[in-house]
Amino acid sequence: MDAAYRRELQGLLEKSRPFLLPQVFVGGLCLGGAEEIRQLHKAGELGQHLKGVAVKDPTFVCGRCGGVQFTIWTPKA
Repeated sequence: MDAAYRRELQGLLEKSRPFLLPQVFVGGLCLGGAEEIRQLHKAGELGQHLKGVAVKDPTFVCGRCGGVQFTIWTPKA
């Protein structure tokens, strides 16, 4: 991972949390890693965090990422 990007991610994460990838961010809020996302889903709370996030056609290939599906989403103002 690019060192500057890693420092940026570490700055966004709480210092008390271990820095493990992947981390899921929605609207600038870090929801956590895979285990936290699983727990939110199991508790029925994940949908609340995803309200307003646009759903894409799964067959769509992004011209920017080439289908890698690594993006930084910024909500429209």
